[in-house]
Amino acid sequence: MYLKRLDLQGFKSFPEKVKLEFNPGITAVVGPNGSGKSNVSDAVRWVLGEQRAKSLRGDKMEDVIFAGTESRKPQGFAEVTIVIDNQDGRMPVEFTEVQVTRRVFRSGESEYRINGAACRLKDIQELFMDTGVGREGYSIVGQGRIDEILNAKGEERRRIFEEATGIVKYKTRKIEATNKLEKEQQNLLRVEDIISELEGQLAPLEEQSETARQFLSLREQLKQAEIAMFCTEAEQMEQEFDRLTEQMALAAEQQAAAQEEGNAAKARIAEKKQQNEEKNAALQTLNDTIAQVKADIEKTEGRIRLAEEQSQNDAANLTRMEKEVAAKEKQQAEKQQETEVCRSRITALKMTMDREQEQLDTLEASYESLSSTLQQHESRAESFKDEIFEQIRIGTEAKGEIAKREAMMEQFSSRKEQLETEIAHTQSRLEHQEVHQKVLEKKAQEQQETAEFLEQELDALEQDSRHASETKAKAERALAQQERVVSEKKSRLRLLSELEREHEGFYNSVKSLLNLPDQKERGICGAVGQLLQVEEAYETAIEAALGGAMQNVVTKTEEDAKNAIQYLKQRRLGRATFLPITAVKGRGLEGRPAILEERGVIGTADTLVTFAEEYRGIMTYLLGRILIVENLDEAVRLAKKYRHQYKMVTLEGDIMNPGGAMTGGSQAKKTTNIFGRTREIHTLQKELEDASKQTASLEEALQLAEEDLQEIAEQIMEKKLELQKLTVTIQTGKGEMAKMESEIAETNSRLKLLELEERQLVDQLSRAEGDIAKSKETLAQSEAAMAEANESLSAFQENLAEEKEQRDHLMEEITQVKIRISNSGQQIYAAEETVLRLQQEAETLQKETRQLHQQMELLRESGDKRGETQEALHAEREKLEQQEETLRQQLEETNALIASLTADTAELEEAVQTAADTAAKLENELFRIETKQEKINEEKQRIFDRMWEEYEITIGAAKEASKEEKRPYGELKRLSKEWKNDMRALGNVNVGAIDQYREVKERFDFLTNQRADILEAEEKLRQIIAELTELMEKQFREQFAVISKNFSEVFQEMFGGGKAYLKLSDDANALESSIDIVAQPPGKSLQNMQLLSGGERALTAIAILFSILKMKPSPFCILDEIEAALDDANVRRYAQYLTRFSKETQFIVITHRKGTMEYADVMYGVTMQEKGVSKLISVDFSKAQEDVV
Repeated sequence: MYLKRLDLQGFKSFPEKVKLEFNPGITAVVGPNGSGKSNVSDAVRWVLGEQRAKSLRGDKMEDVIFAGTESRKPQGFAEVTIVIDNQDGRMPVEFTEVQVTRRVFRSGESEYRINGAACRLKDIQELFMDTGVGREGYSIVGQGRIDEILNAKGEERRRIFEEATGIVKYKTRKIEATNKLEKEQQNLLRVEDIISELEGQLAPLEEQSETARQFLSLREQLKQAEIAMFCTEAEQMEQEFDRLTEQMALAAEQQAAAQEEGNAAKARIAEKKQQNEEKNAALQTLNDTIAQVKADIEKTEGRIRLAEEQSQNDAANLTRMEKEVAAKEKQQAEKQQETEVCRSRITALKMTMDREQEQLDTLEASYESLSSTLQQHESRAESFKDEIFEQIRIGTEAKGEIAKREAMMEQFSSRKEQLETEIAHTQSRLEHQEVHQKVLEKKAQEQQETAEFLEQELDALEQDSRHASETKAKAERALAQQERVVSEKKSRLRLLSELEREHEGFYNSVKSLLNLPDQKERGICGAVGQLLQVEEAYETAIEAALGGAMQNVVTKTEEDAKNAIQYLKQRRLGRATFLPITAVKGRGLEGRPAILEERGVIGTADTLVTFAEEYRGIMTYLLGRILIVENLDEAVRLAKKYRHQYKMVTLEGDIMNPGGAMTGGSQAKKTTNIFGRTREIHTLQKELEDASKQTASLEEALQLAEEDLQEIAEQIMEKKLELQKLTVTIQTGKGEMAKMESEIAETNSRLKLLELEERQLVDQLSRAEGDIAKSKETLAQSEAAMAEANESLSAFQENLAEEKEQRDHLMEEITQVKIRISNSGQQIYAAEETVLRLQQEAETLQKETRQLHQQMELLRESGDKRGETQEALHAEREKLEQQEETLRQQLEETNALIASLTADTAELEEAVQTAADTAAKLENELFRIETKQEKINEEKQRIFDRMWEEYEITIGAAKEASKEEKRPYGELKRLSKEWKNDMRALGNVNVGAIDQYREVKERFDFLTNQRADILEAEEKLRQIIAELTELMEKQFREQFAVISKNFSEVFQEMFGGGKAYLKLSDDANALESSIDIVAQPPGKSLQNMQLLSGGERALTAIAILFSILKMKPSPFCILDEIEAALDDANVRRYAQYLTRFSKETQFIVITHRKGTMEYADVMYGVTMQEKGVSKLISVDFSKAQEDVV
């Protein structure tokens, strides 16, 4: 796990998007002061969740956003992303690469993301928990903060060691468990209070429930009586209604005669509609034909793609066969080479055999000479000697033959075992191939069935698509006109809103002030034009009256105006006029001058506008002494009458100034009119709301049609792709089956050759065994005869010992030579057998190579034919596209005919409407009868409504319920009165008490059970807290001891001696105790940490950091100028430590020191060529060293 990349955009001095790629090892970030180096470490700390602006060297979080320069605008947001390589799975996520992003806007909104998905700050903190990486971890040390671990209070210092010892996650769980325990205790208190309250409600509700039951019983009896009376009254009204119905039927006959004329006109409309439907049917036929042609085009394109994929498959098979041919030819060459080796060996063996034969001839000549000499001395035993020699020769030949046959049997047995292994392997391979072929055949059959089913589904879906297209076309035509209107209004509203947002119409200086995000804090209330609301009739007059004052900026105090002027000066944004509320006090016309009563005078300008009360002084100052008059004639007349002492403005914007000066003329229509723009925005917003309501139903219908069509199209595309894939799979399967058949035939041929060779070896082994048996029998007979002859010659051995010894020696040499000659002959025979076998295998390979060449030729011919098929398919597609264009022209002609028929139908419908008006006049004749009938219905409905309101019963249900009621109407009326009196005697009855009592009782029982559950949960939480506390203390003590030991060792190495260690202030309370750092540099007495020099303090803090990394290496560590206070020797020692730990921890160091830079693998340079904007350059030293080597 390591930091792979850092992306910055809009963060501090990095306005543009910058990417920093990091590798394992040491990366140095260098640059001059103020260039933005430390912003790199700030960015990492910020993206990991830092919430304190001071930790990022700012006053508020908004300070991390690029604030702009003289030539660049401020950014609206800041975004930082880190990419972590998680190949080792150290982070608890399944991704091998984790991307964490944080973004903040000037409005204060912020967001976090993990791999692009929105998340919480807590999720990021949990992701990096106990890794040493995090805003509270020890892996990021900011500029000037290296000795904070020495200066920090015990509690702050403790957080670093808790992260290092890995107990943060347990502490977090303990805090969560403690919070849950507190919530459970609060819940228990609430439950106890509610149970106590419910206990006091149960008894009163039980009594009220019994009274309510009595009341309901009386009300039910009253209901039955009133229902029976209701049915009696309803029957009387129905009789009267029937009589009026008969009168109404007579009037309806007269109305029917008047409607016949309208029906005649309707018949002609039906005829026109029939013609229109026929044309629509023709139009539908054309649409269907076009759809079919499109389907054929798509099908042809699918066949073209299929042919192309088959061509690719053939090319792959051809390549495979070429490789197999090359392999076969290579094997054939190897066999040829092995044959030549065997032949060379045979030649060498024959030469050796010839030399041995010459030696044998020489020895036999010596033997014959010695025998001739001995013959004179062994005349009496001549016959015995001949016999001995003959038996020796026979025995020697028999032994040689036995040795030769045994060697051949050994070779035959070895070859037989090899053949048996090859036959078993070939048979196993053949069985596997046959099984695989059956699987392929079954799979091909299933795929063919699936393809046929998919084609049926495609046909059904294409028919559904045509129907859905028709529905969509109708909805689109209905919605088109409305959308054009809405689009125009939205475009106009967007333009005006943009002008309003950009404060168009104001001077640049005024806009720069109004665009400030903190203008409220600066005391800027707005421009005068923004603070007024004017009716449309007075807009031109008020705008002329204000003139340039509309651009004046209103501030709360003079100090605010002074600061705003200073802001404009510093940024050279121009000039503006300011009106402080506390300073500007307007003065209107004194009293009520007579001119206000004159004809044509509308009033003073400040009375015709509306504004907030706090701006009254400003508005009186600007408009209080300006008169608004109807027209220029009246203004001239009044100016003369009152001697030009008033400023007057007409409704058209002409101005009569005091003293007689006049301003006027034509005015161009301006889109930046401030008053008119605001009014038009409100008007357009209201019109758009109305238009949205009108189009809602049409959009809903269109959306449904589009969703249906899209769904069908997706299904069609999905099925087509599935069918194409299946077709390619089927073709591939056929190729595999053909290949498998070829392989099976090849395997069978190979198996037959192996079995033939095995049978030949069995025969040869059998013959060799027979020959060995015969030779052994001959050898036994020879040895017996020689033993008999030796007994006869024993009498002669004393005298002929020396001659016999010489003879025996010659005989042994002759025997050895004969054995060697026999062995050579045996080896020659075996080599000749091997040559024969290799020639047979070479012939088999040659035959297989010829078969592969034939298959390759067939594939090439198939590829040529398939190319011709593709050209034919392309031609067919072009023909179908021409047919589609012709059908579309016919479609346009049919649409024109339908439009003509529609116009004729509209004229006929007007005629039908005229006939309907005539019928309506006749219908008025029925009004009198219907009026009387309605009165009866109203009275009847009143009774029905009363029964429904009181008992929620209809007339049908009432008749059914009152069938068993036999009491007369008068008696029922009397009983009803008595039951009502009894109900009043019960007083106020809480009918809901029955349900309330049941609900309260159920709630009481539920809360009682819940109280028991809460008590059980509290006990479990206390147990969890105790277990976590024990685990935390054990792990903290163990790891703290390791860190202290490491600190002592690292301190001595860094200082070259001395002693140092860590200790707990309160050893008995390890989880709460503060941590003390004890350090004694060499040659100094133990003293307060504050008395150490700056370099010693920095070196001590670095030693603590390395002691933690030695115990628990962090994935990456960012160090910002922590060695600034060290001398050169200590800097080199510090850099060497970085190198030592860089195998397990990735270091990103921000430095000015040359000694640190020398040990860096990669170096980034940060410059500020443009003021306020940081730029990056990088150098990879590891690659540079490789190039040098």
